[in-house]
Amino acid sequence: MRGDGVHGAPGRARDPADPARAGTDIPLGSPVAGRTDEAVQDLVGFFVNTLVLRTDTSGNPGFRELLDRVRGADLAAYAHQDMPFERLVDALKPERDPSRNPLFQVAFGLQNDATPVVDLPEVRGEEEFVGMKVARFDLMFGFTETHDADGLPAGMNGSVEYATDLFDAETVEGFVRRLIRLLRSAIQDPDRGLDALAIMDEEERRRILVDWNDTARPAPTGTLVSRFEEQVARTPAAPALLGGDRTLDYATLDQEANRLARLLVERDVGPETLVAIALPASVEQLVAVFAVLKAGAGYLPLDPRHPVERVRFMLDDARPTLLLCTAQGASQLPADDTRPRLYLDAPDTRAELAARPGHALDDAERRRPPHRSNVAYVIYTSGSTGRPKGVAVAHASVLQYLDWALDIYPALRGTALLHSPISFDLTVTALFGPLLSGGRLHMAGMEEDRQTVEALAATPLSFLKVTPTHLRLLDALPPEFSPADDLVIGGEALTDAALANWRARNPRTTVHNEYGPTETTVGCSVHRIAPGDEVRPGVVTLGGPAWNTRMYVLDARLRPVPVGVPGELYIAGGLLARGYLYRAALTAERFVADPFGTPGERMYRTGDLVRWLPDGRQEFVGRVDNQVKVRGYRIETDEIERSLRDHPEVDEAVVMVREDHPGDPQLVAYVVPALDGSREETGSAEEQIDQWQQVYDLMYGAERPQEFGEDFSGWASSYTGEDIPIEEMREWRDATVERIRALRPRRVLEIGVGSGLLLAKLAGDCETYWGLDFSAEAIAVLRRQVAARPELAERVRLRVSAAQELEGLPTGFFDTVVINSVAQYFPHAAYLTDLLESLADLVVPGGAVFLGDQRNLRTQRAFQTAIRLRQRAEHQDEAAVSRAVEQAIMMEKELLVDPEYFAAVARDIPAYTAVDVRVKRGHGDNELTRHRFDVVLRTGPVDAHDLGAIERLRYGVDLTDLADLAQYLAQRGGEPIRVTGIPDARLAGEQAALHTLTEGRQVAEVLEALGHPDEPGIDPETLHSLAERHGLPVLVTYASGAPGRLDAVFGADGPALTDVYLPATRLEPGAYVNNPLGSRRLGTLVADLRAHAERQLPEYMVPAAFVPLDELPMTVNGKLDRRALPAPEFTGGTTSRAPRTELEALVCAVMAEVLALPTIGIDDNFFDLGGDSIISIQLVSRLRAAGVVLTARDVFRHKTPADMAAVADTPTDITPEGAPAPSAPPPPDDGTVDRSLVSLSDDELSLLESDWRLPE
Repeated sequence: MRGDGVHGAPGRARDPADPARAGTDIPLGSPVAGRTDEAVQDLVGFFVNTLVLRTDTSGNPGFRELLDRVRGADLAAYAHQDMPFERLVDALKPERDPSRNPLFQVAFGLQNDATPVVDLPEVRGEEEFVGMKVARFDLMFGFTETHDADGLPAGMNGSVEYATDLFDAETVEGFVRRLIRLLRSAIQDPDRGLDALAIMDEEERRRILVDWNDTARPAPTGTLVSRFEEQVARTPAAPALLGGDRTLDYATLDQEANRLARLLVERDVGPETLVAIALPASVEQLVAVFAVLKAGAGYLPLDPRHPVERVRFMLDDARPTLLLCTAQGASQLPADDTRPRLYLDAPDTRAELAARPGHALDDAERRRPPHRSNVAYVIYTSGSTGRPKGVAVAHASVLQYLDWALDIYPALRGTALLHSPISFDLTVTALFGPLLSGGRLHMAGMEEDRQTVEALAATPLSFLKVTPTHLRLLDALPPEFSPADDLVIGGEALTDAALANWRARNPRTTVHNEYGPTETTVGCSVHRIAPGDEVRPGVVTLGGPAWNTRMYVLDARLRPVPVGVPGELYIAGGLLARGYLYRAALTAERFVADPFGTPGERMYRTGDLVRWLPDGRQEFVGRVDNQVKVRGYRIETDEIERSLRDHPEVDEAVVMVREDHPGDPQLVAYVVPALDGSREETGSAEEQIDQWQQVYDLMYGAERPQEFGEDFSGWASSYTGEDIPIEEMREWRDATVERIRALRPRRVLEIGVGSGLLLAKLAGDCETYWGLDFSAEAIAVLRRQVAARPELAERVRLRVSAAQELEGLPTGFFDTVVINSVAQYFPHAAYLTDLLESLADLVVPGGAVFLGDQRNLRTQRAFQTAIRLRQRAEHQDEAAVSRAVEQAIMMEKELLVDPEYFAAVARDIPAYTAVDVRVKRGHGDNELTRHRFDVVLRTGPVDAHDLGAIERLRYGVDLTDLADLAQYLAQRGGEPIRVTGIPDARLAGEQAALHTLTEGRQVAEVLEALGHPDEPGIDPETLHSLAERHGLPVLVTYASGAPGRLDAVFGADGPALTDVYLPATRLEPGAYVNNPLGSRRLGTLVADLRAHAERQLPEYMVPAAFVPLDELPMTVNGKLDRRALPAPEFTGGTTSRAPRTELEALVCAVMAEVLALPTIGIDDNFFDLGGDSIISIQLVSRLRAAGVVLTARDVFRHKTPADMAAVADTPTDITPEGAPAPSAPPPPDDGTVDRSLVSLSDDELSLLESDWRLPE
């Protein structure tokens, strides 16, 4: 007997959840009295605290061992029970949700004190249980010990408190029943592993395994061919197939297929061989499908518009006997593929077909008689190993599915639309269903082609099968594209929100949510939504199994899980495919023995997580792997990730599906570039410098009316985009001039002389002034200006050269070198470091190198936060702002330097013996005073005043405020003093906003912090004024390693100072500089990655967005934190021009609206910003409503607003009714292929097959 008591209670509460995939580290909350201190034992009050008790169920322990683990873990927790729960939450910083407890969702309480009895004269009180009106947690288990009359234990009573928003009474009662059943099982055999304990009774087990899978029906007979020929005999003259300008009745379709089948048999095509079909969607394509089947073979559908390498792989892997194609389509197939081809459009082939009889083939003509077990088709799906896999499906399975489909979708016997490529197994329903039942098949893309609309109006659709993504497309198309009777939706999870609009417009149509992997022959489950039925919120349920199909929801040991518990879905029965073509090991891994069927039966492991609902339907929960569904296509993200990692400039890649806009799932790739920030890439560095040179040549080459030394062109605010006020610019320039004059310059070299802002003020007082600039235009302008001033002409020398081109300059000559507002254009840290080393040889001993206007790396995040907040659109929340900040930092193209860099350089370059870093002077409140600083490097030998060891006082500790500092300075003598940690008023708001944003607060709170920080700080100019009042010099610099804090050194002066700034670390110089060259490369890397993916993957697997990250976010356990991956922000390029005409403005506005972007420019690419076929139709539709007519070809050929506006029909140009619509220019006949067209999906490609316009 064990005395587990309080320690056993949580263990018992945890057990029922563990087999139900709760994990192996289960936290439960538990209240404790909080009276461990004797001083509070008799106090009246509420001292209760909450403990989080963790239970480790890893390794599948027995119940006895579990109790030992619980006892040990709980005793350890009780030893620290005085720690406040709130402090624990603050320390762990979990993701907060106001609707949930931050550390646990299930709690338990044990009441083991004696029941109090109040016994007063004539009054007796008894305890009465009163339930709570509000649930404190998702679930709260309460246990109370009971005793008999002798005070001995008599068991425990229990209660459950639950959140009614999450659970109903029936579900909670089921929890209790399972807990009791599990405890009984554990007591009977306490050493049995947890996963072997009973949790279901026999009744529930039978209901799940047998009753809900009672789907037996007679198995179909024959093959697809025999069933089709039977229908031909019944309705030979009925219209069977409509496509383009051709209509075939059943007899004609059968005859054309028979002729081609005979030609195939003559080429060794027969049962258990494959024929690849690489034909465009057409009547001829469907004839080819039936011909292949009639020959006894299986068809392998190819989309020649897929990347050539993928088509090559499929051909090599499937090993088809023959390839059917046309001469035009063959140009998109691998040129070096030598397998036999039959060109259906070749004159010889047409002649051979005409010579063959059209009656049905008999078995004597075929290589051998076909059988229902023969392969009917092979369809390739994405593979987790990086290799697509071919799913081989037999005739028997297809017929099994079609018999069921024709029963539950009666409208399939009417008119159906085949709108997607036959390489997508969703098409099997519409392809074969009507033609095996006397119906009519219409082949056309889902596009507003006039001929298609008229044909659909004449013979309305009764049946349509689509993916959830197509619903938005249907909303934009005429009503003729929506079926009158049955709409089947499959391919991916369906939500009530995605369905709502279409149902509102089509209230009389029955909707069917069909589920089924390719491995189970199209579909194996359906949920019917009749007209008027309400749809439950969220993901629409899957429904029950199809005929002759069994669906099991199992745990990791292949045991059924109870109703409501997630498990992996396994499917058994007649719908199973034969397996994966030539992949025996993979087939054995995914098609496993069925432990609930007869010997030899298999079941398919889907990888889908589902749960049973009480009515026998199922609900989709997620995946056990990284497989996703997008636009109906099954995609293994591992395959995409492997492709991206193959790129030489990618270290890591993660791909996931995001649906940041409802109904618009997108593949997003997150990549960690393999960019070495310390590596010098000479070619790229020179290219970057050349491009900066071109920018400045253009700027300085423009007409510049400003007077000499007053040209402040190009100085725009990053916050607003407007010019910084001229008075602030002059103050900035004058402060820089004064700082340089304090160095007593006589022989000056200025690198990056620009428009002469400093030269004009300094050269007149110097013996000689050399100015270098990489812009020939800048030097030409300056030479003319200097030549016009005799007092400067003799002492100023100007030369066109880049910063590192120092050949021919006199060594040991200059006493001052000036590099002002130039270093940010250097490509990397090594460039700056090498330049400083070279300059040391040009400067006289004791001379100075002045680096002015350095952009501060340390404050970059706060700076970008302020910029993004000021520029944010109304719809952007805090997550979008954070994402924009991180993206701006990563894509920064200029060189940013932390003050620590210059201390590190002085350690590495012995010639520099003194370092003086100071913040910028100025009263102007702009980015120049906030985020830039000046540095003076002195060459030795020099008698520098070392300020590293002077006395220090801490602001806010030793000195309480500015008044306290003023009083201290008034009483102190003349010895220098350093005051550290002064809050910088210039940065107070930005730092506060950054801190608030980092905490995940809402945008309103972040903006409030930006404008009204809790700690307003002190402006550096206030410190200068204070020092001036006390007759003291002051040096204001940054506090070591503390963004937003200052140090002020009072009472120190002299021509040479060092350690004004105190370095906090001693790393290499490159550690304190960003990598603009790498950032610059990121911009082209994204484009390269897209092209790289398009070369290797079909369009539907190419991510819509590529998001570069410094590193992938990880959880505290070292696993990828997918929830922390930022949503991509499709925004217009910063270099895109603004609209120039009303038409361009209209196109930009509508495009921004359909893409959910704040603004875009006329040079922005619609598809680069996240556009796709669905959104393109919305774009065309809304432009048409505004009076601007574009064709589908216009959108895909002319991708920018500027180009679209150039080819659009304006309101005065609209084509008169009945007149032919003008077409866009045809593509060049030069053998090249537009990559944007190669990478389109089936629906996007279908848009280009005709030139359509919206009706008047």
